[in-house]
Amino acid sequence: MDIKVNWLNNMTFEGYGKTGTNILMDTPVDKGGEDKGPTPKEIYLMSVAGCTGMDVISILKKKRLTVTGFEIEVFADEIIDTHPHIFTKIKIHYSIIGKDLTEPAIKQAIDLSQNKYCGVSEMMRKAFEIEYTFEFNNEKE
Repeated sequence: MDIKVNWLNNMTFEGYGKTGTNILMDTPVDKGGEDKGPTPKEIYLMSVAGCTGMDVISILKKKRLTVTGFEIEVFADEIIDTHPHIFTKIKIHYSIIGKDLTEPAIKQAIDLSQNKYCGVSEMMRKAFEIEYTFEFNNEKE
């Protein structure tokens, strides 16, 4: 996998992947940026949410379960009193809405993602602890 990142100005960088699409990265104004995009660390956390989310949706679809809403939040514990500021633990919370969802099916999908399929989680796990929780609601018909 190869990517390219170009500096645009100030603290703004633009990254390109193989797909040709781009993503802006920046930093808040109080840190010298212009708030034009997420910070690199925010993108790092978004990548784990995207990776595991794609796995979970794929697995639930294979189980023929209907998902109508899905949100993933990632909370990071970070050392900020010394440099570099590093994550020490992340907590992933999955919120799923759908039809005929069951706790065992959702737990299995998340477990498979976290322990078998999501390469981003596996790489992160080598650096710090990952915990997860989930909740689900079935829509009323």
